[in-house]
Amino acid sequence: MAAPQTDSNVVRETVPGKPNAGEGRAADKEQTSPQPAPQGLTATAASVAGTLESAASKSAESAVGGRGFAALLGMVTENVIAVSRIGADLADLAVRNLRLAGRTDLARLGAQQARTEDKLETLLLELERLQAELRRSRSTGTEPGSER
Repeated sequence: MAAPQTDSNVVRETVPGKPNAGEGRAADKEQTSPQPAPQGLTATAASVAGTLESAASKSAESAVGGRGFAALLGMVTENVIAVSRIGADLADLAVRNLRLAGRTDLARLGAQQARTEDKLETLLLELERLQAELRRSRSTGTEPGSER
């Protein structure tokens, strides 16, 4: 005879090769409908996550707390600044090689344009004066330029 099984104060006898009463149906139910995770599993996962987090924070604090990390951080900062300077110099060189006008070039061109406009205005005033003198000389019948 087979050994008896106990399950919550119920004694059952197992016969080799023959399923016990209700075992086949219970297995079918477990396969067709998944059971929700028990609350104990969620609490266990939360406690494991908390333990991992505290261990990781201790490791991070020990890594950051040493002089080696400070030196490494200083070297990384120096390298970042050097790379940014190289980038700025490269951009400046590219603009120069493209021969694009810079701010000082535009200011110089503006001043040169203002001088040219002043000269043009002076020239136009002289032209208007000469035209007026020519009209007067034609109306009086004298030769232009003899009045001076």
